[in-house]
Amino acid sequence: MGVLRERDQSKARARALALGVTFVVILLITPHIWEATESFTAGEHLGDPGSQLSLWACVLCPVLLASALIVGWWRRNRT
Repeated sequence: MGVLRERDQSKARARALALGVTFVVILLITPHIWEATESFTAGEHLGDPGSQLSLWACVLCPVLLASALIVGWWRRNRT
């Protein structure tokens, strides 16, 4: 019974950690999305350094989050 309870606690901890990391990434990426949207509506070009930086951040942050979640899922299923 103790082993089952411990396993449930570790699953809940992993789920809470994944949700926390997702929330932090969303909070970090929101200003970049806002800036990219604002610059495109203002008529700036994709070649501008600010626009490129915002677009890279909008692409890179979700990719890093997805890769971390996939690695965690893969490790859990291997053991």
